[in-house]
Amino acid sequence: MKPVYFPFTHISEDILKKISVCFRPLTVLLPSGLNISGDMEKWVESGLLEMRLPAGDDDDRLQAMLKDYRVWANLHQSGQKAYLNPLMDEIPFFNDTSMSQIVKDIKENPQDGGFRNCPDPLFSAKAFLLIAQEFDRQQCEVNQDVQSFEKKEHDLMKNLKGENDDGDVGPLSDATPWADNAMNYMVEERLRVWARLFFNNISLDDQEITALFITGSSLTSEYLLEKFSDAERIFEFDSLPISNLKNDKTKGWRKHLIDTLDNLAKSRWSSSSNVVVQGPDRKGCGEKMALSLDIIPETSPIDFVSSLFPSNPNGMAENSIEPEFNHTIIGHLAL
Repeated sequence: MKPVYFPFTHISEDILKKISVCFRPLTVLLPSGLNISGDMEKWVESGLLEMRLPAGDDDDRLQAMLKDYRVWANLHQSGQKAYLNPLMDEIPFFNDTSMSQIVKDIKENPQDGGFRNCPDPLFSAKAFLLIAQEFDRQQCEVNQDVQSFEKKEHDLMKNLKGENDDGDVGPLSDATPWADNAMNYMVEERLRVWARLFFNNISLDDQEITALFITGSSLTSEYLLEKFSDAERIFEFDSLPISNLKNDKTKGWRKHLIDTLDNLAKSRWSSSSNVVVQGPDRKGCGEKMALSLDIIPETSPIDFVSSLFPSNPNGMAENSIEPEFNHTIIGHLAL
């Protein structure tokens, strides 16, 4: 069972570093082969990440749409949400592949998955996610610049005071809100279009379906826990040690964790089930992270994703193949 990162198609080194404590490799679904960062390609080569591309050859159309949209966004907006924010109310830039049409359809038809009137709903989903991916990457770069400045400021103050210790650097007051706002922006819309991308990426082959979905967005977690009120907390780790991405000290523990989750997703669930997984050895690790895991009983992964896209885009529910997993597990990464 391979964990899938959602509902985002861009992942930062900081988030991958934290998730990799528990899960390697992590699967990320991409809207296209355009603008894939060099870092993500490097992480694929090192076995930390798997990237899944959708079927179809839309890259030329997507590239043209993205170019036009950048021009329009630069003319009409400024600020950190320039690529997505202006699309919610007015439609000054409008053609068959425009992002404004895509968002308008999503907002006006929430119970229909947002694509009833789109001539090519999969292309619309790819376009939305591609622009969201660029927005997320920009916010990641801003956050990295802030952290770099923060470190230089910290080192300068140490030198002025004559300090030689290597104490932890505390974040600037605005750094965390920038990161949080980016990952909590347009969550419901992201989930709907990501669901369509998921169905396009998978087959019903057992090797393609997973029951484990990981997010680093607090608003996504809140939305899902409210939507699936029967979800139950199974594990909560509040101080997992974060090590270098090349460090593999937790390999044995990770295998035990994924095997336990795999078994839980397939077995009959009971609230009285007493399953315990201890965290890995924290000796010698300074930086730590928190991760919680919830199970949604009697909801298969297909049913879970279908619930994000109520119109059942590919007729998955009509397929007679029995699901391998009986339940869905959601992982919530605390950033």
